[in-house]
Amino acid sequence: MGNDAFSTGLDIVPVLDTAGAITLMDESEELYLEIAQAYVIELAGLLASLETALARTDLTEATRTLHTFKGLSLTVGAQRLSEICRRCELELKTLLAESRTLDAATHSKMTSALQEGTQQTAAALETYLKQQAQPTAMDASSSAQGQHDLALLNDLRDLRHLLARSDLAALDRFSALQTTYSDLAEPLKQLELSLKAFDFSQAMVQCDELIRKCSPLA
Repeated sequence: MGNDAFSTGLDIVPVLDTAGAITLMDESEELYLEIAQAYVIELAGLLASLETALARTDLTEATRTLHTFKGLSLTVGAQRLSEICRRCELELKTLLAESRTLDAATHSKMTSALQEGTQQTAAALETYLKQQAQPTAMDASSSAQGQHDLALLNDLRDLRHLLARSDLAALDRFSALQTTYSDLAEPLKQLELSLKAFDFSQAMVQCDELIRKCSPLA
């Protein structure tokens, strides 16, 4: 940030405080995400709206625009941009009160501060929204493992039903199970020996034990 009235000291103001904003929304992250997504869309038009008003030398409209974004920014935790908007709004109000116009130098500094603040806020929000939209690597790993365990449990139960009926189809089902779950070669070894000996009663006992071990409540 530069050394002017619109940017001095802003380095100590957080670009984005999502935790604080969510707290003010009764800890509703879902509500925050909805508001933040809508805010990002509005944010894209901030500078254009402001420039349109200033091009018409309509300081009242420009002040209103800044006031609106000051509040919206504070709502989503965009504290730095909210502060920039506050300072710009104060400058325009002073000009209006004194019946003066916005000079080129002040206009340039104001626009520069708002542009930098807008870019910082947009980047921070984009990063946050992407993080919320995608599961972490740990979450993805846990989900994949859970799906693997559930599929194995269902396949073992299907095999158990075939064994209970002494259905020879159990041999083919077990062979497919070995191929699908090659990582479980050792735990399936004893069950394989019983099936090769056509000892379906023993195979049922071993299958029950595997089901017990694979159960989420085990």
